[in-house]
Amino acid sequence: IEQLKITSEDAIKIIEQKGKKEEYEKRRVLRMIKEGKIEKMKEWIAQAEEEKMNPEEKNLLAVVHLKIWEAEGNEEHFKKAEEILKRLKTKKAYTNLAIAHAKKGNKLKAIIYAFKAR
Repeated sequence: IEQLKITSEDAIKIIEQKGKKEEYEKRRVLRMIKEGKIEKMKEWIAQAEEEKMNPEEKNLLAVVHLKIWEAEGNEEHFKKAEEILKRLKTKKAYTNLAIAHAKKGNKLKAIIYAFKAR
């Protein structure tokens, strides 16, 4: 902070604003999912930078891919979601993998991921 000539107060404001922006973006994407706005979801994933995302945001990105797969049947979106969720290795990611495979009819994989989610 001293090297950048930023006061502690300004640094706190910057951090708070970043948190507000992330929370706004999360709510915006959840609204798109809830309302089934597939084209908006496609626009969002096209500009999303996964490498800059935290695990919760990556999980949300995977969910968006799954929603597009459900709506259109595009296997590429399923595969992309699966890749993201497998890398995350979190309880939430395994739960989403279990649900996705159940919807796809892959009962064995759904059960495996459900157990991993426990």
